[in-house]
Amino acid sequence: MSIPPADDSLVLQALRLVGLVVGAFVVSAVAALLYRWYTREIIPRALAVLFGGAVVALYLNTIGLFGAFTTGSETEVFQLDTVVFNVASLAGGALIAPVGRVAGDRLATDVFAVAGAKELDADVSRLVRTVGRVTSVTLPDDIGDIEGYDPVAESVKTQLSGKTLLFPRRLGEAELRDRLATRIKDDHGVGHVDVEFEAGGSEVSYL
Repeated sequence: MSIPPADDSLVLQALRLVGLVVGAFVVSAVAALLYRWYTREIIPRALAVLFGGAVVALYLNTIGLFGAFTTGSETEVFQLDTVVFNVASLAGGALIAPVGRVAGDRLATDVFAVAGAKELDADVSRLVRTVGRVTSVTLPDDIGDIEGYDPVAESVKTQLSGKTLLFPRRLGEAELRDRLATRIKDDHGVGHVDVEFEAGGSEVSYL
């Protein structure tokens, strides 16, 4: 008994679906990279999903519908297989966008690290940096784990060890501590951060 050949239309539909999902991944990754480069912060998840889903929606609402109407097959738009394809495409784009968000942000972080750029807080504008109204915070070389919490991966400790971050000078010590802890959590996926500063300085004595 021979296996019947696959329906060409199904193969094409599958390839289109994969292409749309890959497109959503790429767009969300690029958006995350540009957002990190411009704001020095990770792009919000909802915004990344919006970018990824917009690519799929743009295709479905322009190329897909336009092709159906120009070929005189308007009713195909409302057929079950077409509806299932559209829903699957939108769902796939929405699910893959967060993955692209993480990949793009990680790529941007690695590029900045290779380029030797210092980590900047989002509120530190170019003008502020120019006139020197910033506070530099240097992390210690030895980063430990907090008892009762999951240990931090060695790769993350290596990335943080000795790193210098810049923040606006107007921040008080408590706010600076909170901003630093939030930055480490968001950028490196650390669940809990305990920070202690040297007395009267911006050097971190314990992390």
